[in-house]
Amino acid sequence: MILSKKKKITANLILGNQSGGCYALAHVDDCLVVGTDDEVKQVKAFLATKFKIKDMGNVSIFTGLLIERDRTKRMIQVSQAHYAKQIIQTCGMQNCNPVLIPMDIKEVVRNTVTCTQKDRTGFQRMIGALLYLADGTRPDIAFAVT
Repeated sequence: MILSKKKKITANLILGNQSGGCYALAHVDDCLVVGTDDEVKQVKAFLATKFKIKDMGNVSIFTGLLIERDRTKRMIQVSQAHYAKQIIQTCGMQNCNPVLIPMDIKEVVRNTVTCTQKDRTGFQRMIGALLYLADGTRPDIAFAVT
């Protein structure tokens, strides 16, 4: 089996075999191998010769994406609902009221509050998580986040 670099997307690396039927998607220390059972086994065996790996079984969450598979209907559903709920809980906003429109485009936000470095770091972490969410599946919140 020969693996070749197919495409680089931001911090992700996608490797595919020459037949194009199997892919290994890597992000930091997570790897998702997609393909037929035999191809997946071959890729995992190859990766195990190069790296210390742990097979976590069928994927359910990968880089904040909730992946649900219905084998009988041959369908895969991908969403970031789990990741969005995790952001809300991390920020302590689970009791807030949802709105249909994230932000009024005419509203002007001014930086009038001083904060500690700890507060600033937490805010930056929250904005980074929201930008990742906006980039993936929620473009409707992009204006409010940026």
